Amino acid sequence: MLQRGLLAWSNARFQIEDPALEPLKPYLLLYREYQSTWFCVSVGEKSSYASWHDWTRAKSAIGQPVTESPAGPEIRQFVTHAYTQVFHGGGARLDHIFARLSREKDGPLLPVSFQRLLMSCSLPDGGPVLASLVARTHRLDIPDLSPDKITSMPKELVMEFDI
Repeated sequence: MLQRGLLAWSNARFQIEDPALEPLKPYLLLYREYQSTWFCVSVGEKSSYASWHDWTRAKSAIGQPVTESPAGPEIRQFVTHAYTQVFHGGGARLDHIFARLSREKDGPLLPVSFQRLLMSCSLPDGGPVLASLVARTHRLDIPDLSPDKITSMPKELVMEFDI
């Protein structure tokens, strides 16, 4: 899924509205930076975020700063740093991540393992936007993280497929 995403991004020459990115759009989250704060501007209906949370909660993320994310403070800090690095440096970044996140407001923390591809893009007016493509997977390469932990996310939550 992420390999196809990277290929589509490069074929689109980083333009978010290019036809090469159309198959990817339902899986993307888009972010813009305003006054050093990251805001969600779009949630794809098939995105990992939308399928982890219910659709109402996912759509409610639009317009919210990343600092209001349901993730914990460590994850929000990691996200903010990664977004800023890709956004200002251009290009793409691939992360392998294991975390514990709730699926519902104030719900229990559950194990989740995923790969995240961040891509610096341009809107039709030339304005910058950051695209995030996330695939929940048991295929992570994180030194010193046990295979038991990586595979502790339930199999039904895995998103390993081609787009």
